[in-house]
Amino acid sequence: MVLRRNLSSQPGGFARGPALTLCIERLGHLIQEELRRKRWKPIQLVRGGTELTHLFFEDGLVLFAEASLEQAEVIRSCLQRFCEASGEIVSMDKSRVFFSKNTKRDVCKEISDHLQITMTQDLGKYLGVPVLHGRVTKHTYKYIIDLIDQRHAGWKAENLSLASRVTLAISVLNAIPSYVMQTSMLPSGICDYMDRKIRAFIWGSQEGRRRIHLINWKTICLPKDQGGLGLRNARDLNTAYFLKLAWGILKQPGELWVRVLKEKYLREGPDGVELRRKTRCSQLWRGVRRVWGMMLEGVRWSIRDEEETLFWNDKWVDGDMVLEDHLLPSARGFDLQASVASMTTSIGEWNSALLSSILPN
Repeated sequence: MVLRRNLSSQPGGFARGPALTLCIERLGHLIQEELRRKRWKPIQLVRGGTELTHLFFEDGLVLFAEASLEQAEVIRSCLQRFCEASGEIVSMDKSRVFFSKNTKRDVCKEISDHLQITMTQDLGKYLGVPVLHGRVTKHTYKYIIDLIDQRHAGWKAENLSLASRVTLAISVLNAIPSYVMQTSMLPSGICDYMDRKIRAFIWGSQEGRRRIHLINWKTICLPKDQGGLGLRNARDLNTAYFLKLAWGILKQPGELWVRVLKEKYLREGPDGVELRRKTRCSQLWRGVRRVWGMMLEGVRWSIRDEEETLFWNDKWVDGDMVLEDHLLPSARGFDLQASVASMTTSIGEWNSALLSSILPN
């Protein structure tokens, strides 16, 4: 069960700011206290994985718990204590309760009636981004097309210089989908439509009157120092955002979102982190999986802790090479899990005698 609550200020309650932040923090303590007492039963996306109980936002929160009347009462009690302390009230009209497909209909109705909160199969949007839990189609992101069409229709391209049109395209049309692209891999049809609209606007095309495009789109999307105009191809921009997410999975192992994704979709293999093969996965992970290989191709080790870097299998040498590929035949059977540190002397210099016997000059 996922319960989304929206909070609204009550006359006489605490002002928004530090005082409310302290109250929200106290609600987190209440939830953790119930968890320690084993009264709150959290959800786990994989067996033995990270326990999820709550996510807090500026004007709302999401609570996770087992779908039962007992848990509904625990949630209600915690929120009641929070409201009494903070002066906030729960906006029932804006709150929704979401159940997994495995929950029986009669149980769903009982919990919904007990909480006096409407059931839903769609958690809507947060900060303009759909909370996806189903199949994604072109219609899912039609609102992006509508926003671009509205902006495009309000501008008189023929009254603007080419430089002005390019500036508007970069600062407005290119920027509209940027926030959504950071967590959603948009369908190709959406990306192609955005590129067509931007091209048409730059060259001054109007409805029913198409002007000649004097420079091809690939050239326009090059950086200015390479002869382009600095515009961004929609698919390339989307891919760049997901490469950043993939890199975050490697560099931020302690973050909650990384722990959850790694538990569900990754595993430690002999060659490092490997993807689990899953046919059903979240839309976020579909995008990460698409760029994972591209991200790994660009990963290089910076030698700081010599004990962690593998001498033979990690890409730490200039030239994008793996030293295992250059082992001399006489060195076959050498420990391929050896670290960089094991190839140095006690004073930190390379063990030349050893290296000359296992690697070509």
